[in-house]
Amino acid sequence: MNSPIKMHKRNNIIRDGKSQVVKDFPKGYATSQQTKTEKIQNELPKPEVNAPSLPSEVEKDQKIFFSFDTSSYPPPLSTTDFFVTETKNTDPNLLRSSFYVIPAEPSIFQSINLPLTTVLQPFNSKALINEIENIKSVRCMECLAYVNIFTKIDDLGKYFKCNICNASVELKGIITKEDPILRFSTLDYLKKEEEIIYKPNFVDSEYFNYKFYKRPIFIFCIELTSSSISTGLFDSSLDSLESVLLNRDFSILYESIAIFIFGREIKNFCFENEEVAEYVITDDINTPFVSTSLLISLDSEFYDFKITKLFEVLRNLKSKDSISCLKNMLNVSCMLSCMTPGAITLIYMTHLGQIGDFSYLSNNITEMTSKFLNSSNSLFISSLEKTTDNPLIRLCFNCNGNYNFYKNLFELRKLLVKDVNEICLKQRGFNISIETRTSDSIRKSSVYANTSSETTLSVFISQMSDSDTVAFSFYIDESVKENTILYLQITVNFIDNFGIKKVRVFNHSFISSYKIATLYNNLCFDTIFCSFVKFLMNDTENLKKNLENIKNMLIKSLQFYRTSCSSQATSTQLVLPESIKLLPVLFQSLEKHKFIANEISYSDFRKIINFSVQKNLRFFYPRLFSLTDYFVEENLKKVNCLRLSSQNINSNEIYILENSLKIYIYVGRQVEKELIISLKIENLEDLNFYNFCTENEENENISEEALVLKNMIKEIKECYDKEMEVVVIKQGNGQIETEFLENMVEDKLNNVGCYGDYLCDLHFKIQKW
Repeated sequence: MNSPIKMHKRNNIIRDGKSQVVKDFPKGYATSQQTKTEKIQNELPKPEVNAPSLPSEVEKDQKIFFSFDTSSYPPPLSTTDFFVTETKNTDPNLLRSSFYVIPAEPSIFQSINLPLTTVLQPFNSKALINEIENIKSVRCMECLAYVNIFTKIDDLGKYFKCNICNASVELKGIITKEDPILRFSTLDYLKKEEEIIYKPNFVDSEYFNYKFYKRPIFIFCIELTSSSISTGLFDSSLDSLESVLLNRDFSILYESIAIFIFGREIKNFCFENEEVAEYVITDDINTPFVSTSLLISLDSEFYDFKITKLFEVLRNLKSKDSISCLKNMLNVSCMLSCMTPGAITLIYMTHLGQIGDFSYLSNNITEMTSKFLNSSNSLFISSLEKTTDNPLIRLCFNCNGNYNFYKNLFELRKLLVKDVNEICLKQRGFNISIETRTSDSIRKSSVYANTSSETTLSVFISQMSDSDTVAFSFYIDESVKENTILYLQITVNFIDNFGIKKVRVFNHSFISSYKIATLYNNLCFDTIFCSFVKFLMNDTENLKKNLENIKNMLIKSLQFYRTSCSSQATSTQLVLPESIKLLPVLFQSLEKHKFIANEISYSDFRKIINFSVQKNLRFFYPRLFSLTDYFVEENLKKVNCLRLSSQNINSNEIYILENSLKIYIYVGRQVEKELIISLKIENLEDLNFYNFCTENEENENISEEALVLKNMIKEIKECYDKEMEVVVIKQGNGQIETEFLENMVEDKLNNVGCYGDYLCDLHFKIQKW
């Protein structure tokens, strides 16, 4: 289905089916574009454009899809909530593709000029996955692919034909069509449980017994120096640690933790005979290993009385140390995690290491990364130092960790507990290896993930949470017949929070076609845009160059569609395929984003590369609501999102904008004072970050307006299943207002024209190509 966007003057529109057509586009404007005569161009009025609306399309998709059967394609948008029935392909909440019909000819794929990418979110909590014992798994002897829903079994059930490599393989047992391995697209194969292993005298008789823990552990490392005390980091770190430990959900995910306090030396705090014990860990970086007796078990005794004793000791610690032994702390963390299936290491520190640490990590970043990956350990850092280039930050993201920066004590106190809870309370997979197998003409070309460990077949990642992704790009290297079914299988080997080894198998099929219209009709713009962003973030040294290359890809693709499927369109018509008509608004928002327009930091782009398709879309095109609309409906799904233009901002209204990371409350300058007071946001001049003072109040004790706002914020947070920073902004409030207005991506921003002008320029570039 075409979606021609017609350039028109006011009141000069006629409608032709689902298209909007302009009879007379100002020819002088076209001439000025071709001759590049700026004087003429500036004098001519730019045409108005009835541009596709992303909020309208998202709303329409939500109304269409209440449920989805994976035998049909393409799936609903990533922003749509729907029930899934897996009858063919894997649940799109787990695996999304940019193409659902594959070009049957490599030359057609090259002409379409759009990436063939799949984005895998293997631990997405929205999906339900069936489990069976690993002993029931059947694999091809040639390519090692798992027998799956697409595998063909002979009538006697003695042979199967592998859908990946086409090999005929004899079965050792009989498989029926009712067997789970032939019924479900996505399966978890559970491996046999192993008992906890004790290895006495592991290195030498003078050393302790070596105990291998069955479940992953969590390692907390807190800097204790004069700097961490004076800045308030040490006290804030203990507050966040106590908040996490008091949450019983944490004790379900992790049954053992380690607590280290480090300055000039490293101290461990654990329990011995029900009393807090303090051990000094050697500062020798070549120490072979650390005793697992240093771990604390989060059992009933811990919560009955030990936790109180622990924090009495920790809160009375003092130090005059001015430096910290960071590199040794990293080494101790890896040695301890070697004795477990995996670990999360969270380090609280004021500065990202001393000069000696910086030099050591710079010279040994590859070796240190290998230590973390080999021990399935991920590093997370909370710090008061902001830097764009530090080997410690690279180490974090090489093992799929994260780095959080706090610019002052106020921000630290407001956000540290939220950030630490987000790290600690997520279910994760540990010790992950991911393999892809494809049939016929599909070949893997690139991987986009926060890891530095990759082979031809496998990708190795220390751990992944339910929101983390890994993306694979493919290419077509040979021709196939029309309607040939092509296959993709992705296997994820991991250990869950409870120490159970699993293999999660995802299966996906494509249909091949020579028909250009069919190919374009089965594209997914949100996944294509996500692949564009991941490609950019994977090579930020050539960011501007790659951005221009992507723009040219989009122009070539639209030009190819125009000549192949809409040759009757006039020169005044911009023709966009229905499936990707929203790519231009997303791409121009990408060009306008401050991360692209300004110099992006390493930590910023490594965070973005991990975004899911939904989070990526919301980050570059946030949702904007008016509080009045929500007050009427009290349900986000029923409230129409507004287009991101300052023309939609009324000074008499309060708006809520969310970009999957932050929530902004924007208060118009003419909003009545009484309403501001009833919402409990009256101290706008003093409030940059807004934590609801109503959180601990009973609903009947707060105003109706405050309750509505509270419920709205709660509903937004539930969309992402996490706490989010809330920022209050008053219209006209200088620099902080700029942060809000930077999200008005349909306006002119950062030297990129408004959305309408952008489409005009895109149209003429397609015409000239």
